[in-house]
Amino acid sequence: MYNTIIQIYHLVMFAYVYIKMLYFIYLETWFQIVDDNQRKKHVNRIYYNIWEQLDNIFKNRIKINKNIESKNKVTLINVNHVHNFDTMLLWILFYKNGIHPNAITSISTYNNISNFDKKTLEIIEAININAKNLQSEIENKINKYQARNYDSFMISYFEGITLLHSKQRPYYEYTNKPKYLVFEVMSNRFKNKEFYDVDLVYTYKNKLMNAKDPYFIWKLMHPSCNIYVNVKTCRFPEKNEKEFLDDLYKRKNENIKQILRKLV
Repeated sequence: MYNTIIQIYHLVMFAYVYIKMLYFIYLETWFQIVDDNQRKKHVNRIYYNIWEQLDNIFKNRIKINKNIESKNKVTLINVNHVHNFDTMLLWILFYKNGIHPNAITSISTYNNISNFDKKTLEIIEAININAKNLQSEIENKINKYQARNYDSFMISYFEGITLLHSKQRPYYEYTNKPKYLVFEVMSNRFKNKEFYDVDLVYTYKNKLMNAKDPYFIWKLMHPSCNIYVNVKTCRFPEKNEKEFLDDLYKRKNENIKQILRKLV
């Protein structure tokens, strides 16, 4: 009974946070952003308190193995893509490491998404993987990030699609097969530079959660739900990008397996 009360409380708090975020994003889009200083103020005003409230909801249920810090002027963070909720968990990772919302951007699709999601991507100046000239889009956006007077963190999901939305079984046991094009372009730009790779594991009562479970969000709010965020530092390859990425995802799959074995 006590756990159910806590679960309901977490769900209500999350609903409040989400509605608040919707309200502020639509409100902020009424203001014309003329430069990055103004964009920075807008983004921090929208997100910082939301990050804090998300951290309060999950408290000690997020298990992070190591801290993150800026590795380059633009630091890429790749994550296995489980659910739409993944990015919110990364926000908590950033919050716990003292990284402000204005520093966050992403590599994302602009196709078949809601108007709210488009506004979100626009305000963080995300890279549009659906651009006609993807290489030019990546180069132009990275040049813009590097021109800022602060470091940036770029979220990437090299699988492209979540396990939730995938119509096929995972290519590996726990992840989809990664897509190569973006990684090849990023490797060429950041050759031999460090980036972060994150293994994200959702568990409920010490068992792996199914991304397609219709009660996924409900279980996520339960005190018996723990999320494991396994951070490791990698380095972009100088060549053989496809082989490198395949190997990275094989290791991700094995890391997830090891995390789950320890819970038995």
